[in-house]
Amino acid sequence: MVHYTDHVRPDVPGIVVGSTLWSPGSSQSIPVYFIFPETQEVATVALLRRSVISVGALMAVAIAVTTYLATRHISRPIRQASITASKLAGGDLDERMVVRGTDDLATLASSMNDMAAQLDRRIGELERLSSLQQQFVSDVSHELRTPMTTMRMASEMIEADPHDPVQVRSVELMRAQMERFELLLADLLEISRFDAGAAQLALEDCDIVELVRSEIVDVTPLADRLGVPIVLVADCAQTAEVDPRRISRIIRNLLANAVEHAEGKVVEVTVVGNDCAVGVAVRDHGVGFEPWQAEKVFGRFWRGDPSRVRTVGGSGLGLAISRQDANLHHGWLTAWGRPGQGAFFRLVVPRQPGGVIVESPLPPSPTDGDHADDQEE
Repeated sequence: MVHYTDHVRPDVPGIVVGSTLWSPGSSQSIPVYFIFPETQEVATVALLRRSVISVGALMAVAIAVTTYLATRHISRPIRQASITASKLAGGDLDERMVVRGTDDLATLASSMNDMAAQLDRRIGELERLSSLQQQFVSDVSHELRTPMTTMRMASEMIEADPHDPVQVRSVELMRAQMERFELLLADLLEISRFDAGAAQLALEDCDIVELVRSEIVDVTPLADRLGVPIVLVADCAQTAEVDPRRISRIIRNLLANAVEHAEGKVVEVTVVGNDCAVGVAVRDHGVGFEPWQAEKVFGRFWRGDPSRVRTVGGSGLGLAISRQDANLHHGWLTAWGRPGQGAFFRLVVPRQPGGVIVESPLPPSPTDGDHADDQEE
C-alpha cells in the first residue's frame, strides 16, 4: 500500500507490484514497479459508508415511529379503560368503552362494558330495594301508631288486684313493653325521616349546660338503680343556636349508653366551648370496646357483645339517630373506646347554624391532652 506524494494525486492510496528484470547477456538487473491507484475503491467504500449511515438513520427513525405507533395503539385502550373505570367509580354508570377489532384489548373493552352494565343493573335493584325498605318502615311505623295508642290507653285503664302479685307484675311488664314498643316506633319514624331527607331543625338559642343537667336528672333513677354516679363538669353557661329536642336526644342516648356500660363506675360529663363551637363529652370507665368498633357503634341495630344482657330496653337505633342529629347541625359525634377502659363520646356543634368548626373545644379521646385543631369529616 502506497500513498502518492506528487501534486497531481496526493495521498491517494494504491497497490505497488515490484519485480526484477534481467538483461540478456548481462548480469545487471532492472527493478520494475507497477503502481495501481485505488481511487475507485476509495470512492466505493465512501459510498458504502454513506449508504450504511443513511440506511441506519432511516431504520432508527422507522423503528422509533413504529414503536411509538405500536405503543400508542396498545396504550390507548388501556388509557381509555382507566378513564372509563374512573368514571364508573364516580357514579357515571352509563359510560362505556369503544370496542375495536377482536384482539385481547377488544375483549377487555367488552368485559368492561359488561361489568358496567351489570353494576348499573345491580345498583338500580339495590336502590329500588332500599326505597321499598324505607317506604315499608315508614308505612309500618305509621300504621302501628294508631293501634299502639289504643292499646296504651286500654292498658292504663287496667287495674290489677294489689293482692295478686301475678296480676301486678303482668300489668307492669305489659306497660313497660308497650313503652319500649312506642320508643321503637318513634325511632323507626325518625330514621325514615332521615332516609327520606325530611328531617328539619327547629332552632333556638339554648344553654347546652342546662340541657345536659335536665337529661342527667332524667337518667338519675336508672343510674341510682345500677349504682353509677354521674359527675357534671361545666364552668359556665354554653349557649348555641340548636334544636333543643335533638340535642337533648343525643345527650340522653349517650348518658343511657354510658350508665348501662359503666359497670358501677363513675360517668363523667363535660361541657366546654370556644369561640366557634360547644362540646359535650360523656366518659365512662366500663367495658369499653375495640378501637375498630369506634364507627360500628353508630350503626343501626349494632351491638358490640350480643350476649350481653341489656338493662335499658333501647331500640338499637339511638346512636345511629344521634349521629344523624349531629350531622344535621353540621356538627360531629365521635367515639373512642378501649376494652376494660371504658368509652368516650364527643359531641361538638357550632354555636351558629351552618357555622364551621375550626377548632374543637374537646380532644378526640380522653388520653389526648390537646384539643383537635383539624376539622373532622
